[in-house]
Amino acid sequence: MWQHFAYDAVANRTKCIIQSSDGKPCNTTLTGKNPTNMKAHLARMHKETYDVCIQKDVTLREEKKVKAMRTVVPDSATQTQTIASMFRKPSAAYPSMSNEQLAREQDLTDWFVETGLPYRIVDGHAFRKIFKRMDPKFTVPGKSVMFISRLMIFALT
Repeated sequence: MWQHFAYDAVANRTKCIIQSSDGKPCNTTLTGKNPTNMKAHLARMHKETYDVCIQKDVTLREEKKVKAMRTVVPDSATQTQTIASMFRKPSAAYPSMSNEQLAREQDLTDWFVETGLPYRIVDGHAFRKIFKRMDPKFTVPGKSVMFISRLMIFALT
């Protein structure tokens, strides 16, 4: 869009330099260098140029989206976990009924059954902090959920 305007820093004015069909420049001056005002001028006075500028903006945005999509981290199944990746903030928690969440809850329940430790530990700040560092997406269940899981294990055995 700037190729259609000339900015004068001393006067703090922007001048339209688009030439009309008869070869004369528009010479409309705008205060400052606000792109919104320039777009509004193009939309009112130079519809064809405005349409080209808008199309360029759309194309640039689409190219940025495509580029951003190419830089997305590959699927977690193909990644090797590093210590640094363990300490990154999660983008989201596992869904409550997802296989990942349920498998981790089951492992935690099995650990409590094997060790005989009290379930109230899961409500402690330090315990939750450790699990958040190990797997930030895992939501540690409360002691009542852990107790119900244990009852279900014993009911099935």
